[in-house]
Amino acid sequence: MVMAFYYTWYGSRSYSGAWRHWNEGGHQPDRLGAGGMPDIGATDHPVELYDSHDPELLRRHLKAAQECGIDALIPTWWAPGDWHDEALALLLKEAQPTPVKVSAYYETIPVDEPDRVAATAKSLLYLLETHGSSPAFLKDARGAPVIFVYSRAMGQLTRDEWAEALRRVRARHAVCAIADSTDPSWLDLFDGLHEYNPVGAVVVGEDLKARAAGLVSAARSKPGHKIACATVIPGYDDSHIGRATPTIAPRAGGDTYRRMWSAALGAKPDWALICSFNEWHEGSEIETSREWGDRYQRLTSDFSQLLHSGKQVVLKGTGLSGVDVRPTPGLLLSVEGDGKGPITLRNLALMPGEAEVRWGRPEDVVAFELGPEDRLWRLVPSEGLQKAPLRFAVGSGRSYQVWKREDLAKALPQSPFATPTALRLDPKLSSSYPASEPNRYRVFPGHSFPIEVSLRNRGRATVTAGRARLQAPEGWGSGEAPLFDALAPGASARARLEVTPPASADLNQPYPVLVWLSFTEGGQETTFWAPVELAPERPLEPSFAFGGDGSLRIALKSAFADLTLNPVTLDLVAGEGRS
Repeated sequence: MVMAFYYTWYGSRSYSGAWRHWNEGGHQPDRLGAGGMPDIGATDHPVELYDSHDPELLRRHLKAAQECGIDALIPTWWAPGDWHDEALALLLKEAQPTPVKVSAYYETIPVDEPDRVAATAKSLLYLLETHGSSPAFLKDARGAPVIFVYSRAMGQLTRDEWAEALRRVRARHAVCAIADSTDPSWLDLFDGLHEYNPVGAVVVGEDLKARAAGLVSAARSKPGHKIACATVIPGYDDSHIGRATPTIAPRAGGDTYRRMWSAALGAKPDWALICSFNEWHEGSEIETSREWGDRYQRLTSDFSQLLHSGKQVVLKGTGLSGVDVRPTPGLLLSVEGDGKGPITLRNLALMPGEAEVRWGRPEDVVAFELGPEDRLWRLVPSEGLQKAPLRFAVGSGRSYQVWKREDLAKALPQSPFATPTALRLDPKLSSSYPASEPNRYRVFPGHSFPIEVSLRNRGRATVTAGRARLQAPEGWGSGEAPLFDALAPGASARARLEVTPPASADLNQPYPVLVWLSFTEGGQETTFWAPVELAPERPLEPSFAFGGDGSLRIALKSAFADLTLNPVTLDLVAGEGRS
């Protein structure tokens, strides 16, 4: 199943008469802050500030959860009769007509009670006896209500005290208790383990796949059926609520979420836990926001399908007569086609994989990667294609289109991919290459990159009005330059265009750039386009090492393999009291 931690601690002035939690960290929701957004204790902003006691709001959230493929919400719970307890009762009532179940996150024990063990057992029994009988309350395979126990509560009792508290609870009521810990020894007391928020592992760059696999295997190594959980986060940012040492794990445009889900799916857990549906203070929400729209709800829907299916292949599409598309495990494709072509493959799961297309003779089929507005911008390189049947690798989050060559020639007769051309591009620091097989070029953020376009007339007639135009990602600049007024047979013309990758360009992401060429021959205008991939990199990466004699050695690595650096010598003088 797929579950999400859910927060019912929000209150609005318009519904409940006072702000709750939106004013976390001393913020003032009645006042507009940067960008005209309400001043709230959060990095991102919901579409509107809401109240967790509003039944209409709860219905909207339950509907959104269902559409995302979320099987259960895990709302925060603190004490009998408090705001969160009342909200839990409201949520259970609204969830009954829906397929979405509701658990509870036991956040803290009654620390002010003299007998903490007895007080913990009493509060857990209240939760089970008051709410656990609801048809909407999440039950395990035995029919026992499921309760998650947060790490704070875990640390407020000793191991022996928890053993006694759970013994007293189980003597009166069945329960499936899932502890927030990565320590497998807790499985001797609890029915499963989970990790609320693995942001620390993300920040330090830990191997997420190995981590998820280790947690799942630990649960399955214990006698009896222990619940194996894997937690995913879209990102994290608690820098807006006044914490002394904020933690930030960037969302990377969705890549963080994709990597977490990929790791979780590979571990094959019983339950995938999302941190969180709406914990706005720590910036881990997947709920629709003004900054991200519904991107993370759509991603959640895609990945939930993968977990629910028990495999990693889901094909969508109708009328694919005569076409057999087979993606390998690790890929979720949406296939659009009518049996004739072209066929569009969309990698909804945003994970690398392979696509296999059986459609006539492999040599008669050609595959493209799609760019903005579904334009053909990159031919799948010939070395990446495997014939009989046509099979090619697909990248994360990218879209592809497969054509029969004869159809391509009819639909796009001017395409450089339909027929061979003499078009060549000659950027700096690289050799020329055929337009049909674009290379990737390394560029420096903040520095211009020249693209020199040359055209030679190998025909027998003069062509006129030659122009070159550049189409680059937004913020990279664009340009247009005249190539020639008239180009006689055997003559050549050259134009220079430039792009400037912004300083904020992602160093790990190649960007597509299209070069357009047009000219007139016999009164008919002809247009070619050719793709270039630009990969932003740092110009130099220094590394430092101390020698045994106290010397400091500095190595400078260039992004360009053929760029030679002269030796660099530094004299370091250490005076008294200095290091």
